[in-house]
Amino acid sequence: MMGRLLGHSNGGGFTYLLWAARGDVFAAVAPCAAAARPEFKQHMKPKPVLHMAGENDPLVKFAWQQRTIDELRKINGCGEGKPWGEHCTMYPSKIGTPVVTYCTGGVRSALLAVLLEARLGIVAANYDGSLWEWSSRDDLPLETGR
Repeated sequence: MMGRLLGHSNGGGFTYLLWAARGDVFAAVAPCAAAARPEFKQHMKPKPVLHMAGENDPLVKFAWQQRTIDELRKINGCGEGKPWGEHCTMYPSKIGTPVVTYCTGGVRSALLAVLLEARLGIVAANYDGSLWEWSSRDDLPLETGR
């Protein structure tokens, strides 16, 4: 059985590196909060992808992730996206290698919610925007630990 590969942030970047270098041993990949280096794409063969992104990610800019998603769609021969549940878009592929994106305001809590449901069957609520929205308001308390 071929493995499935998931990584977060730097681990997500490593997921893309492993796909490029050893893609033949993985059935599917699921990077989170990551972008692929441009030189990887020439070595990536079509494969199903779930890419989880945070639109407000301060470290891995959403624009970088969007460029990666656009490249993945080309590699996998994907068509236009269709809504596929809350915050998800499915980009079908004629060759059976869809790209699915899960994009929210933040990504860490979203990843946990997705994994809880997928692996343990626990349906968890994720407040989209959460700390970003809360911390932008002066009328709400926020302890910073400083």
